[in-house]
Amino acid sequence: TTQSRVTADGTYATQSALSTTTSSTDDKPQLRKFLLEGEFFLGAALATSLTKLSLRYKEVCHDTVACNKLTAQCMLILASIMHLGRSTLPKKPLSDDDVDWLSLCIRVLNDGSP
Repeated sequence: TTQSRVTADGTYATQSALSTTTSSTDDKPQLRKFLLEGEFFLGAALATSLTKLSLRYKEVCHDTVACNKLTAQCMLILASIMHLGRSTLPKKPLSDDDVDWLSLCIRVLNDGSP
């Protein structure tokens, strides 16, 4: 909304206010919303980040159980994104390039080396 106001020195000024409302019907997390819209480039970027995180964690942490747990969780997330992309839920299907990238990241996590 825009209103005209008179300032202390007698000049006119315009005051604008922007109000936003959030609908309570769409409470999905942002990443899930983007993936359901077919934005699987974010899934590929997440795959890269999780793969790098897991590999670097293996270098720093020498607890085998903790490393395996993180790697398994990363692989589960990536496999779930791939499964979602192949289902009929998203507006746009997962592209073959994104499938290849997700598969490569899962394979790297499985092998434990880049």
